[in-house]
Amino acid sequence: MRRTKIVATVGPASEKEEVIIDLLKAGVNVFRFNMKYGEDGWHNSRIKIIRENAEKLKLRVAILVDVPSKDFKNQIEDFDWLALSYLKGKEDVVTLKKRFAGKGIKVMAKIENAKAIQNLESIAKEADGLMVARGDLGRETPIEELAFFQKEIVNRARSFGKPVIVATEMLYSMTESPTPTRAEATDVANAVFDGTDALMLSEETALGKHPVEAVKVMDKIARFCENSIKVSTEVIKASNLTDILTETATKMISPEINNPARSIIVFTRGGTSAILMSRHRPRTPIIAISNNERVLNSLCLSFGVLPFFKKFDTEKYTSEDPIFDQIKKRGLLKSKDIVVIIHGDSWFGLGPANRLSIRTL
Repeated sequence: MRRTKIVATVGPASEKEEVIIDLLKAGVNVFRFNMKYGEDGWHNSRIKIIRENAEKLKLRVAILVDVPSKDFKNQIEDFDWLALSYLKGKEDVVTLKKRFAGKGIKVMAKIENAKAIQNLESIAKEADGLMVARGDLGRETPIEELAFFQKEIVNRARSFGKPVIVATEMLYSMTESPTPTRAEATDVANAVFDGTDALMLSEETALGKHPVEAVKVMDKIARFCENSIKVSTEVIKASNLTDILTETATKMISPEINNPARSIIVFTRGGTSAILMSRHRPRTPIIAISNNERVLNSLCLSFGVLPFFKKFDTEKYTSEDPIFDQIKKRGLLKSKDIVVIIHGDSWFGLGPANRLSIRTL
């Protein structure tokens, strides 16, 4: 599987149902809607098409809406992530999170101006995710500093356990050309090497002549890079038991040990444990199991995470749960595979994961 996620912007070039189906098959994990353009009815109808076809294809995707902070009207009903533009400090994030409290919608802070860079630490702590919005950021900061800030934002997001997107002009020439430039291919590769959670296509899929091919090219580059070199790892200072468990799980899948585990399974109520596991950028898949559809949708943005729904019949964790057979039937794992399992005392209790188990399927 490709572990780096792909975000594709929906627009006139990708609004038709047949194109959306092709984008789903090509591997899009998150569909972005830019609320600067189009009426609410147009956005809602395309979101419905995406949801219906993803369900038919047995795929899970997230919906991200991108809005300027001053113009947000909350007319779009079905989305998982909200990317906030032109924010200057954590107060903008706090205000929006209060507005959506209890709805399970995650708030992503777009870092695209000098003020946001100055307040990066506090914004990263407060937001649910970060976006490196290189278009406006490149105009607001000296051009020679842009690559530095991209790495800084990615590293800061990972240190706080927040998913991060690298965006803008990644394969820009593919708005016209069926192939990217060598510099663009290198740009995508370096973002993967830096350990970003996701790569975003804007004009390439919204307005371009080759929206599906752009996704396929990005998919090929990301897959090759992930398999050819170790993705950058962030040195994370453990501050709680879940940090220790995720660090231990990472060591147990290392190819340097005899008979390493083939996958990490995380039982998560709100998604936090899966995200904390993801920031270690393991080479094996992270199968995140939850009974919350919105949580699972939001995890479509996290590196290496495969969201998996389960309706829990009992509150108590049990190693004989039928979920393990369901995972095998889906072809994600096979009999005799060793897996590392991160879980809590129960399915429905509040609080972080506090247990680690090893199981042979």
